[in-house]
Formats: sequence, C-alpha cells, structure tokens
Amino acid sequence: MMDKRPIVISAGGTGGHMIPAHALAMELKNRGEEILLLTDERGLRFPGLFKDVQSIMVPSASHLRNHSRIRTAWTVIKGYWRARKVFKKYDPLAVIGFGGHATVPVMLAAVRSKIPSMIHEQNAVMGRSNRFLASWVDWIATSYDLTQRVKEKHQNKVILTGNPVRAEIRELANHPHIPLAKDGVFRLMIMGGSQGARIFSEIIPQALDTLPTDIKRRLQLTQQCRPEDIDRVREAYNRMGIAAELATYFEDIPEKLRWTNLVVSRAGASSISDLEVSGRPSILVPLQSAVDDHQHWNTQNIAAAGGACVILEKNFTVQEFSRLIRRFALYPGTLNAMAHACRKIARLDATDVLVEQVLRLVHASDMAGDLD
Repeated sequence: MMDKRPIVISAGGTGGHMIPAHALAMELKNRGEEILLLTDERGLRFPGLFKDVQSIMVPSASHLRNHSRIRTAWTVIKGYWRARKVFKKYDPLAVIGFGGHATVPVMLAAVRSKIPSMIHEQNAVMGRSNRFLASWVDWIATSYDLTQRVKEKHQNKVILTGNPVRAEIRELANHPHIPLAKDGVFRLMIMGGSQGARIFSEIIPQALDTLPTDIKRRLQLTQQCRPEDIDRVREAYNRMGIAAELATYFEDIPEKLRWTNLVVSRAGASSISDLEVSGRPSILVPLQSAVDDHQHWNTQNIAAAGGACVILEKNFTVQEFSRLIRRFALYPGTLNAMAHACRKIARLDATDVLVEQVLRLVHASDMAGDLD
C-alpha cells in the first residue's frame, strides 16, 4: 500500500509515450511525490523505464485495430472500470495522460471520478487519443509552439511545456558534441524507434559499402535492428571491416549519445527532443506511415534551425545516404554547426515546466477542496 495519495501517469506502450511519461514520473518522485503507472501490456514490458514505480495493466484497444468496433468498445469499457477501481482504492491527486490507446479509458475514468486531469501531447500534430480526450480534461500540455489539430475551443486549456526528457539526457547538455576530427574516428549511431527500422538495415549497409576505404575504416557504428535483420546486418559490416555494435534495443542511449558524432533516426518527438537537448546533429527519416504524417511535422523546427538533415522515406536511398556521409566526413565542421543549432532551440526546462504544471493542478484541486 502506498504511503500517500499518488499522482497517476498513464501512457500507451510505445517509446514516444513512455519515455516522456517516465521523465515526468522520475522528477515527481525526486520531489517526494508517489507515482502510480497505468499502461497496457506493451508498457509493462517496456525495458529500462519506470523502475521502482508501481504499475498496473489496463485493458487497451491498441492491439484491436483489425477487430470490430464492438470488441474495441468493450475493451475500452473494461479498461474504464479497471481504472475506476484503481482510483477508488488509491484516491489519486491527479491523472496525467501521455497519449496512446491505453490512456483513453484511464482519462475518461479520471474525468468521471472528478479527479484533476491533464494530457500531454509530444508531437507537432495532436494524436487521435488526445484529440478524443481534449474536450473533457482540465489541461492540455503541448511540446511545440504550434500544435496542429487542437480545436479553437480548446485553446484556453493549452499550456506550452515542451517535451520532457530523461535526467540522463538533460545531463548531456553539460557535455557538448565531440567535434569530428578530419581523419579521426567517425562515430555513427542509428536508432529506429522502439521497434527498429527495417529501411535503415536495408539502405545503410549498402550505402556504407560504397564509401572510399579511407572513410570506411574510420567508422564506428551503433545500430538498432529488428531481430530478423540483425544477423544479416552484422555479416555485412564484418565483411566491410566496419566496427559495429548491434542490438534490438539499447537501454543506455544517453551514454551512447555522449560519444556520438552523428545520429540517424526516425523523427519521433522524444527522439528529436533528446537530440535537441543533448545537442547532437542528425539525419532524420520520418516514418512515412505515421498517423497524420506527424513525424514529418515534428522535424520542421529542427530542420529550419539547421540542426538536422531531413530525408523523406521515399528519398532515403543508397546514393543519398552515401553522399551525406561523404560530405560530413570531408567537412566535419558542418556537424559542429548542426550541434550548435540544436542547442539553440532546445527546451532544457521542459521537464521542470511540466512538473510545475502538474503540481499546480494538484494544488488548485486542494484549494477547491478547502473552499468546499
């Protein structure tokens, strides 16, 4: 049993939702708050996050996309009643949702239970779950100056906080990007999101194989791969004599970012926030199938500032990637300029700002209770 009333955090089980939710949870814990996580099955299995936080699984419609509306609705109803039962037992101070299907029944239960509520939108386009919830929650926290698909009637609820990042990433702000020497080791980190990115496993080895020997021998790679791709990619790099560390998931991303000269990544909001705060230059390839093309919209600020090269998936070819790596290897000062551009637009205080808004929500509720 908890020692005090908790703040409930709810997030769907993908990195884009779970990582900022984790960042908020850890900072609230550091300030003495009790945290309770409500998530789906994927969230409970997500590695490296929410350690020492009590977690409860809520039935979610995230895995029911190809099933009937009746079955989906029934799953949401079950999730709603599970959340109501949890709220009755723990009497939370507030409920904060980070998007994803799992948050829908939780936030509806919070509203129905008259618990102070807030949703946080990480992306530059508000996600479907948050759009559905926007009418009922008390506040809407956003990460971008302009978040699309927020209705005009909800603008009075919007608070710009930025996207919270983990403390380990914030600490990298004190460790500037390591300049790439003209003939030095070129450390390249390839991230594909929580599920990897097949296109990176297909294009990047072929592109690196076209490089001149003097550039190829300088490369040190860290690459995330899907399980079905990892052996093939490892064999390709071994044949080329390129030093490479491959895995399906890396828990120590902050430590690896510390030594990285260039990142290749999808354009999820959490990934971009990590790059901006840590000041690491990148090549971003937005996921073409992302809902509402939100990954492409996520790149607008960092691309305009000069902190990243953005390549649409249809243009991410062997020739284009090879050209960029040659350019950076021959003109390493470009990477330093990109790193500086990232730092200029980074919201270093996003986690603290969101924490303060959550505590203000809790305090306002306490004041209202006292007046009653």
